[in-house]
Amino acid sequence: MKKGIYILLIINILVSFGTYAQSAHTLRKRGNDFYEKKQYKDAEAAYEAAQKKENNAVSSHNKGNAQYQQKSYDTAAESYQTAIEKLKDRENSASAYYNLGNTYFEQKDYVKSIGAYKNALRKKPQDVQAKSNLALAQQKLKEKQQQEQDKKDNKDQQKKNQQSPKDDQKEQESQPQNQSPQQKEQQKQQEEQKSMQRKEAERKLQQLDQEDKKVQERIRKLPSRPRKNAKDW
Repeated sequence: MKKGIYILLIINILVSFGTYAQSAHTLRKRGNDFYEKKQYKDAEAAYEAAQKKENNAVSSHNKGNAQYQQKSYDTAAESYQTAIEKLKDRENSASAYYNLGNTYFEQKDYVKSIGAYKNALRKKPQDVQAKSNLALAQQKLKEKQQQEQDKKDNKDQQKKNQQSPKDDQKEQESQPQNQSPQQKEQQKQQEEQKSMQRKEAERKLQQLDQEDKKVQERIRKLPSRPRKNAKDW
């Protein structure tokens, strides 16, 4: 009698486990369907439900994709990080790192973006798209640093120009009122040079802004590599 009870218990456990796993799989499949229809909020909800049923890398990664498409980059990054912690195979780890790099890029955190793309390439060195994105992130970091330096230089120059009239006034007070034509020409050249420096600094800032817009347009066209998980990785 006891043996029969144990067998029934084991059968019930196996059936319950199968129903549990199938439910998580069904929810992920539903999420994939919503994702294909570009119903990303519904897709995120389905992946979240699947994750509660069965907390694995598939649900986390796909939830990150849905959040990325909604431009919820902070939460997408968290989902990708969760997936990366659970992933063991190189192929899917590379994909998760790639997507993580995209989220950081969109947030203009180019240092973290570069790190994520490099990790993707460590897992999958032949990934051409990851190499391209890495180059873009490195370019953007360099431009950002240059832009910050130009702004600093421009600010310093403006501060210097604000102080210059006082210095010029003091110098004029200490000198005779009548200036020679040569002195006037030198003063004129100095003023023109200052004006050119200001215009050049402004031109560089405008050029960097235009380049920033172009790169943003390019990165948005790149695929975020959503994974269909009918086979559950």
